[in-house]
Amino acid sequence: MSRWMGDGPSSEAADRALFGRVFTKVYADNLFDVWAVRRDGRLVGHAEIKPTDVVEGYEIIYALTPQVWGCGLGVELAEALVAYGFHSLG
Repeated sequence: MSRWMGDGPSSEAADRALFGRVFTKVYADNLFDVWAVRRDGRLVGHAEIKPTDVVEGYEIIYALTPQVWGCGLGVELAEALVAYGFHSLG
């Protein structure tokens, strides 16, 4: 389920193509910071902070699996990403 991301649910093929581009372009060219989000050793999502053309500054993005919704992890991620933006990216 895509609650506030993109244009709604996408196919597995579209997701694979998107993450293929992320892995080959974003990581290879170090365009912005991306983190895996783990809870109890399991991958439960990802988080990123990247420059935006909409306003001067950065945008934060995170996506979590439904199994961890409602446990406060989103708030924790948002706080950590904002702190990283201010302290590490200025």
